[in-house]
Amino acid sequence: FTKGLTILRFLQIMSLCFLLFVTMSVPAHATFTDVPTSNPYHTMLEQLEKEQIIQGYSDGSFRPNAIVTRAHVAVMINRAVDLPVIREAATFEDVPTTYPYYDDIQALYRAGIVDGANGKFNPRSQLTRGQLAKILTNVFQLPEQETTAFADVPLHHQYNSAVGALVAAKATTGYANGTFRPSAKVTREHFAVFFYRLQFDDTLPLSDVDIPKLESYLNKLTKIQTNYGMFYASPSVPYDYVKRYANAFAQEEA
Repeated sequence: FTKGLTILRFLQIMSLCFLLFVTMSVPAHATFTDVPTSNPYHTMLEQLEKEQIIQGYSDGSFRPNAIVTRAHVAVMINRAVDLPVIREAATFEDVPTTYPYYDDIQALYRAGIVDGANGKFNPRSQLTRGQLAKILTNVFQLPEQETTAFADVPLHHQYNSAVGALVAAKATTGYANGTFRPSAKVTREHFAVFFYRLQFDDTLPLSDVDIPKLESYLNKLTKIQTNYGMFYASPSVPYDYVKRYANAFAQEEA
């Protein structure tokens, strides 16, 4: 082959590989019946479901607008994070050992993430966005810092430094009117988005790359070594497909 034809073939294979990567990494249909692919958070929710961090209901729905409770948050966090143990388990009169989420609640308590009040944990209490900011700051050990990003979270606000931690971590942008709404209840969808951005570093700016975090992200991808270097693909793409196109790419001679 001439050099020109070889380069053309090279570009064709690269285009095919890129197309495979893009099209196959996005599910052909929605996992949840009430989270269509047009939902702006669809991809995040799909990923969290695959990682078994969130689950839907028996009818196939996710109920994105349902409000999360303290118990629900304990379950989802304990599924996803390897929590340390810094204190002994507590006895809560409303969380007996037979309670469905007993282990998850105790895991968060023993890690120092949450506390009870007056001998109760209040597992069915609904969380506010401010309370969730504090919990996520503790879970991910984010450095707390003051923020003036939101008009409704003044410097003297109870959760100002926790909200500031989420802002610094690029985990929240607030609402279009410049508010954070710290007293608003947290929906299942918004909890998932907050958590996704912190767990998977989705919002790290390309202009300020943290090499260890980049390496951590690349380690989650499917990798195949070729003569031209490492071939990366989304873990959602079947391995056989990745291998086939990686090999086709590597066998092209210059």
